[in-house]
Amino acid sequence: MLAGATRKQREILAYIQAYIGQNSYSPSYREIQKHFGFSSLGSVSKHVTRLRDRGLLSLSKYCSRSLRVAQEGDTVLLPLMGTIRAGRPIEAISHAEPTAVPSSLVPSQGDYYLLRVAGDSMRDAQIAEGDLVIIESRPVAEPGQIVVALINGTEATLKRYYQKGDRVLLEAAHPGYATLDLPADSVTIQGIVRGLLRKY
Repeated sequence: MLAGATRKQREILAYIQAYIGQNSYSPSYREIQKHFGFSSLGSVSKHVTRLRDRGLLSLSKYCSRSLRVAQEGDTVLLPLMGTIRAGRPIEAISHAEPTAVPSSLVPSQGDYYLLRVAGDSMRDAQIAEGDLVIIESRPVAEPGQIVVALINGTEATLKRYYQKGDRVLLEAAHPGYATLDLPADSVTIQGIVRGLLRKY
């Protein structure tokens, strides 16, 4: 797992792991800077980014002190941002609750968060009420991808995305729900579905 890591990267990983073991949370960038005598926080950020790109470290931009040293069978903390309606749009929710997710489900690159699904409009895409969907935060999507769409800046919904000229189609995966046909400038893509967690 550490193949290809530099000596300094190994030292940083060891420091973070030891710090977490002692404190149950990760060190801040400033604490890492002070410990290793880096000249700036930018140096810390550069090392953290490289470790993350190698899949050796995970973190969430939504949670402070969320650095984790990746291990086989380990989990990462993703922020549970609230509930999203897989049916009619509901008001967007933006509070974060850290939730453990198997690290194997979260790619090493990108920013991710969780949403709990309410409603059954995406049932034929195997997304059921109560599921947690793993969302990659990004402002664009490819046709046919399942997205978190914000409508008129206030209402969020989970639907399959298509664009036709100046119109956006948000399509349910359930015959009982009509496709939303909206002006493109009224729809903002907040992320795309990358995975799913379900409890039986």
